[in-house]
Amino acid sequence: MSRLSDAIPLHALEDIALLDERAVELERRAHSMLYEAEDLHRRGECIREHYRDEVGKHGYDECVRRAQADDNCYTARARGVC
Repeated sequence: MSRLSDAIPLHALEDIALLDERAVELERRAHSMLYEAEDLHRRGECIREHYRDEVGKHGYDECVRRAQADDNCYTARARGVC
């Protein structure tokens, strides 16, 4: 029985094996990166949902006022004032 690998030089078979190994490693990393990206999206959505709830509880205008106050304090803290 003939096999294609019999018609390929050993150095080329070694190259193929190395390429396949690298491809598997990249696929594994890609899967991990996709999982991390999904987690980051979920975390961002949790933050957005928190503020949606706050607007529902306290109203838009009050939340805008609070956000501006927080931004002002954050900026002052960055400058060492607050």
